[in-house]
Amino acid sequence: MQSQTVEPFRHARVDVADVLRGLAVLGIILLHSIEHFNYYSFPDPATQPAFLNFI
Repeated sequence: MQSQTVEPFRHARVDVADVLRGLAVLGIILLHSIEHFNYYSFPDPATQPAFLNFI
């Protein structure tokens, strides 16, 4: 008679929850970087040098 080894019970992870959690963290990081680097407002082109306006 052969004895079979029984694997211990493993908790199954919910992959969808992990993906949603990752997207939420990505959104938080993206919004923080936009607010930190102030991408909402741009400098006046009339006060900038010509090479910066070209870029």
